[in-house]
Amino acid sequence: MGGTADPATNTITLSGINSFSNWTAGSPKSLASQIKVIVEGLYNISTNTLNMRDTVRAYFRSKSAPYAIVDSAKSVIDSTIFIGNFTFSSAVTDTYYVHIKHRNSLETWSKNPVSYTLGTVMTYDFTNKRLRRTETILF
Repeated sequence: MGGTADPATNTITLSGINSFSNWTAGSPKSLASQIKVIVEGLYNISTNTLNMRDTVRAYFRSKSAPYAIVDSAKSVIDSTIFIGNFTFSSAVTDTYYVHIKHRNSLETWSKNPVSYTLGTVMTYDFTNKRLRRTETILF
């Protein structure tokens, strides 16, 4: 809703409040990252859609061996635009491999590490080689 935060006094000031209500103060750690994937077993070539929406888990992995998992998030992939909104809650600004897992598909990793900046939307597309930083992958 806005307001001015003062960490020194641990207060938030907001004018124009006309009634009492419950509020929670916090700072967003991250915004949803948008990852585009097509799950091959669900893909309908005649309609260019997925036959159903399904859950996919995405991992951020360290860019150096042994490529430890830094964070993970899951999202439902939209059946028409093939995008899931993944909120990574522990990752800090860095470069990570993006690793995708689906219950009935092969695991897939990004070809190169991807730049992630805390507080911004990271996008990655696994569906079209012509786009920047993408690989073709149909699950």
